[in-house]
Amino acid sequence: LSADLHNMRRTQSFLIIIIALVLSTTFAQYNNGDIRLYLNGSISITNVEGVIQLFLDEKWGTICVDGFNIGSAAAACRQLGFLKAQSYNVYSKYHFQYPNSLQPIVTDVSCNDDDQNNYAKSGNLHILRCPYIHNVDEGNGCNTSQAVAVVCDSELITEDPYEGQIRLIDGNGPSTGFAEFYLHDIWGTICDKNFQQAAAD
Repeated sequence: LSADLHNMRRTQSFLIIIIALVLSTTFAQYNNGDIRLYLNGSISITNVEGVIQLFLDEKWGTICVDGFNIGSAAAACRQLGFLKAQSYNVYSKYHFQYPNSLQPIVTDVSCNDDDQNNYAKSGNLHILRCPYIHNVDEGNGCNTSQAVAVVCDSELITEDPYEGQIRLIDGNGPSTGFAEFYLHDIWGTICDKNFQQAAAD
């Protein structure tokens, strides 16, 4: 009986470990502040324009256009690896589709817009480093019709990289190649140990 009880406890322990691993994989795919561009059903890494989607508090949402400026657009584009932004507006002005399942998640994202070509020097390398308001509701005039979209310059960042930037090299196009990571002022490769599809996404 004691052996059976011991085996049952071992099985329960293994199940708990497996469940923990599954949950950690599910929620570790994205981090607060991750962004992507939604372009009429596509969220490909090659999108240079689209509705900005922001990951915050374990869910994806959109950003309201209120308070948004060219510095905010530039910060978003640079976070995605593009040199700068060409323009921004509510998504309907570009005739983009809205990601119907998402709701606005932040508003009044206001980055330094003195000179978007030099905005990296101001520290706005990540959109959540800019001032923003997290409490979004109808009371502050934010709804799905106010979701902001951007058009990024297709030129990729090749000079003045920022900590945490990723680039692809020696590929057949901008969306394929060896992944390199910029950290402590140098570029380096990423070891494939425990590298998964979620990390590639």
